[in-house]
Amino acid sequence: MTAWESTPEGLHPLMLEDGTDGLRHSGLLRLTDMRFTQTEQFGQNGWWICFRDENGVLSRGKVFPLLSGLYAGAVCLQAISEDTCVCGESALPFQGGAISGVILTNSFGGAPLESDDEILSRARLRRHHLGRGVSASDMAQLIRERFHDVLQAHIVREENRIAVTVLMRDAHQHSAAFSRRKEDIVHLLMTKTVIPTLGLAVEVREPNFYPISAMIWIRTAPNCDFQTDSEAVRCALTQFLNPVTGGFQGNGWRIGKLPESMELQNYLRNCLPSLKVMKILLTTVTPQGAELDYAQVRDPLALPVSGNHTIRAVKEISCDDRHQLGYLTPTGSI
Repeated sequence: MTAWESTPEGLHPLMLEDGTDGLRHSGLLRLTDMRFTQTEQFGQNGWWICFRDENGVLSRGKVFPLLSGLYAGAVCLQAISEDTCVCGESALPFQGGAISGVILTNSFGGAPLESDDEILSRARLRRHHLGRGVSASDMAQLIRERFHDVLQAHIVREENRIAVTVLMRDAHQHSAAFSRRKEDIVHLLMTKTVIPTLGLAVEVREPNFYPISAMIWIRTAPNCDFQTDSEAVRCALTQFLNPVTGGFQGNGWRIGKLPESMELQNYLRNCLPSLKVMKILLTTVTPQGAELDYAQVRDPLALPVSGNHTIRAVKEISCDDRHQLGYLTPTGSI
């Protein structure tokens, strides 16, 4: 899930600290880097923020969030000019109260109220490093908590160095997002962990992205348009293979894990029940550009991305055609 602020220039992305784990439970959504500009939306002039559902949770109609309160840590009580705060103007702390907020989508359902034991159990799982990094799990948690644009951190020791592989949330501009954050991660690990004490160096790198291309034979339902069905299959493939928002639950793929053809087939059957997937062949290309048998990929830093896909139709074969093609024995048994 991502957060955006409406500005006169368009939507401005905000830093979002999601305390709900993608709307899986109750929690706080903390926003930073806000400009507090007023724009006109839905016929009203005001300060507008929106949340974008990147994983498709809301579109599936299973969970709708209920806004229980909107609180501000600091606001500008009065601007000297226009409707924005500029450098040098005082911003006083907000003493009590709440900013009014309205949900534009009618809410229903949601997650059940958590017990105290459930909250404590979830808190222990989320934070056990106590502000210092000793184990690889500690370091990974420190990175994710400090830098919210990092989705995953895979850490291993390689001889005299600690190899850190990070997956950024911005899958479309991953290299640029990684370059901006790389030195910050090195500085964090060298100041907040035991790595300097051990005399080890730190190397931060990107995952190895493998474009997955699929050739799929499908049988469509009667009176269905093949072009429409094939486009639906391509869209489903693109979503499933997304390293950040793909997979069955929309949580992306773990670094070092590539999807199997059976997983892809089950996903297509679940999201496109009117289609019958007859056969799937997967191919890939290494980051260096060499073609490789998909089954031979043994890369601990591998992650999938969607490649070029070919969809072919399989026609229904009549009994006479089956007999002519040798599908039936002379006695009529299969």
